[in-house]
Amino acid sequence: MIVQRLIQALLVMVGMDRAVDAAGVHQVATGEASRIEALDATGAWVRPGADLADGLNVDTWPGWMAARWSCEGVDAPGSRSVMRLQDGQRVVGAFVNQPGPVRWRSSLLGTLDLDLERVRGVGPLDHPVLPDGAQDRVLLVNGDRLEGFVEEISMDRGVRLHDGVNQEPGTWHALGAVKAIELATRPDAENRRAGWTVWLDDGSRVTVGAWRVDQDRVVLDGLQLPGVDRTRQVALEHVVAIARPDSVIRPLADLPVQASLGEASGRLAPARSITLVGIWPLDLGPVRLCGPGRFEWAFPEEPWVLQAKLAVPAEVRPVAGCVIRGLDGDTEVFRIEVGTDFQPQAIRIPCRSGRVALEILTRDRSPVGGVVELQDALIHPMKDGSVEANGSRTSVPSAPAGPDGVDPR
Repeated sequence: MIVQRLIQALLVMVGMDRAVDAAGVHQVATGEASRIEALDATGAWVRPGADLADGLNVDTWPGWMAARWSCEGVDAPGSRSVMRLQDGQRVVGAFVNQPGPVRWRSSLLGTLDLDLERVRGVGPLDHPVLPDGAQDRVLLVNGDRLEGFVEEISMDRGVRLHDGVNQEPGTWHALGAVKAIELATRPDAENRRAGWTVWLDDGSRVTVGAWRVDQDRVVLDGLQLPGVDRTRQVALEHVVAIARPDSVIRPLADLPVQASLGEASGRLAPARSITLVGIWPLDLGPVRLCGPGRFEWAFPEEPWVLQAKLAVPAEVRPVAGCVIRGLDGDTEVFRIEVGTDFQPQAIRIPCRSGRVALEILTRDRSPVGGVVELQDALIHPMKDGSVEANGSRTSVPSAPAGPDGVDPR
């Protein structure tokens, strides 16, 4: 039995196991999924006892940064494909198999025009968004990665890619041989903040000017999708989260992490951070840290705060045993002992140094038992000038104003 537990724990550390049930639903320790869980202006999760069907809309929104109606995520999106736009929106669907201009059909949002000037990429939902490049990229199912300029996409001929060297027209690649298309379109952060953000249960994320509940449906007004009517109705059950226009929250999984051995320099396997890619309300997918080691994130601008729920994966619990240090730069903020009886605990780290780190320390630098999971991990700016760091009040200076007095965040 002990050997089986050790093998299972090691599988978790190399990403070969997932904490999901038979339906592919990742159970997170956040409680009921049928009621609203809101992120208030201070970054605290609150349960107001309301529901979207209780008359909540743009005019009655209480001032939360965001709210969600589901605390579960699908950790196995399967064969779902997504079109990602430069303004941060994404629409799950598929190419429309018909003659004429290529279009993209969503069962919830309708049929979109394929505007290559607005598209960042098309591919599987679990395909990572790669950093911006100077050239377009086409990834083939055989693993080849081709770079150049995507001249055209056609249902019957595929993707025509020019290598940027020859004077001849580009080479066609059949859609059946293409896994993903990445376009060198710059992300448009300004448009991303232009409205309310709505998450749907198929993995789509769209921006709208306003929304309202009409019986068992949600009316989305001011959609900003190419070729789609600006007003669209979606069944209430398909809306899983909403964030207000001025909400500046970012999933920790969106930030690059630098993993190093730190004090565990004697171990053979590297420290690893694994993001469980899937469909998550507010995009708050779990981040699994496989130690021992140090995991560091550079924050975009201070003052920000990192908050999450620290948990032990069920597969690791029988052998769990480590110490977690939270640091603002090199200053220790908290130290938490994790054992087999550890219960999920909220953590908060105010950032004044521009760097936040978590260190996992284990006995004898062993990887066994040194795996934890950050649930609902996000960062948000501090607007009130202070934040509680795991029970202690810490002063945080205000961010300087940008041009014309505009907060640069």
